[in-house]
Amino acid sequence: MSPDFPKIPPELLGVILAAVMSFLRLAYDGSETKPTRIMLEMAICGGLGLAASYAVRAMGWSLDWCIVASCCIGYLGPLTVRVLVLRGIEARVGK
Repeated sequence: MSPDFPKIPPELLGVILAAVMSFLRLAYDGSETKPTRIMLEMAICGGLGLAASYAVRAMGWSLDWCIVASCCIGYLGPLTVRVLVLRGIEARVGK
């Protein structure tokens, strides 16, 4: 963990960064203009970031990966993450 953030748990930092990345992505591409939709997407990315943090912890990886996973989720957005997860499940289970 970075010495600049000694008191913030990586899981919480990941949630915050996922929400911020989501906001920046939406502001950059202009795909959402309504404040309610922007806040909802930020909350969804934050929740997915938290889930990714717990998955990282469950796999026994370094908690620094929580931040990386959360930022990726915020950057990609919940719809892209959903598509990637469904593809992975279909590849594992088969059609």
